[in-house]
Amino acid sequence: MLQRRNVALKEVPASDWLDAALKAAVEERASDIHLEPFKSGEIGVRFRIDGMLADVDLSPVPPSETLMARIKILANLNTTETRNPQDGHFEIPGAEHQALDVRVSFVPTIYGEAAVLRLLNRQGLLMEFPELGFTSEQLGLIEELVRRPNGMIFTTGPSGSGKTTVLYALLRRLNEKTRSILTLEDPVEYQLEGIRQTQVSSGSGLTFAAGLRSFLRQDPDIIMVGEIRDEETAEIASRAALTGHLVLSTLHANSGVGVIVRLTEMGVGRATLASSLAAVISRRLIRTICESCKEQYDAPAVLKERLSVKAEAGQNFWRGRGCRECNQSGYRGRTGIHEILNFDGALKSLILEEHSYNALVEKIHRDHGVKTLREDGLDKVYQGLTTLDEILRVTEDDDAAPSSHHRS
Repeated sequence: MLQRRNVALKEVPASDWLDAALKAAVEERASDIHLEPFKSGEIGVRFRIDGMLADVDLSPVPPSETLMARIKILANLNTTETRNPQDGHFEIPGAEHQALDVRVSFVPTIYGEAAVLRLLNRQGLLMEFPELGFTSEQLGLIEELVRRPNGMIFTTGPSGSGKTTVLYALLRRLNEKTRSILTLEDPVEYQLEGIRQTQVSSGSGLTFAAGLRSFLRQDPDIIMVGEIRDEETAEIASRAALTGHLVLSTLHANSGVGVIVRLTEMGVGRATLASSLAAVISRRLIRTICESCKEQYDAPAVLKERLSVKAEAGQNFWRGRGCRECNQSGYRGRTGIHEILNFDGALKSLILEEHSYNALVEKIHRDHGVKTLREDGLDKVYQGLTTLDEILRVTEDDDAAPSSHHRS
């Protein structure tokens, strides 16, 4: 259990307890607060830190009814509704551009309502590519991509992996007075000067598809669509890319090849896709080793074998021993690992050839030498930034991982 340091919570009203819990979460670098009801009527509290959940002792927690009602009031939700899910958000004021946006989700359970509070620091969206974990080689590829006059550039990865942060980094890199840039977001995460940003509203009929269709009449050079969710949006986005626009978006897929599969399933023809798809940036977050307890160790042979790591003279592996600074986890902080598919002539031809998923993966990574997420992660292992266990955890279900790894 994560024990809070230098914080003593006494019997306090729900509003004061929530303020203290939010402050504690920020201090511990938590991305989410989970409030979970037990059979006894008590509420358990967990923080998600560096992607992993940990129990937190913030007792005594106020009664469920009063605590949930307080959160709903802040999020402008119906306090009497307890049998159906509800979603909302509220803001914690701060210095200019430092406000914390709290996204709230309620669901009914057999023991009462459960709530998850996601903490979003808007300033954290404004990170540069080197801060996001991109290598010098990958930065070179990105420089090629931002010079593209048209085409679709996608970011993909699990929820919370920073897809939107990458899109914002691309937008800031592309933002020049000679260009007209429009964004369609759900919601607008951060206001970018010089860029026209629109928030979708399904209630008023402003969907991604409807907004994108209207954008094309606004003489844009660059369009950012928060997410491609349906066939209509995919069709309009690909058509926009074919008619001279650069389109940025996210798509839920496991890898770059997964994006190709998803778009074809959405009805985008292979010829259209080959002509319009410019690049896919796949991203995952990995935990980095705690510098306060970092130590060298002999990685187990079975782990090296599972990751197809070839033994090399002088090769060292590192891990965190576990200390107070990292709450005994051995990790503190996260960085990104990436796979960038730059669809030049060679890769475009593969789309037209209608290969199976596995065959396409093999050809892209073996025949064309594109570095996979796992390979990028293993490079960070060799640099002493993370562990083999962490790379296995994050990429274990990655179908794009090749059968062998070659160090670059």
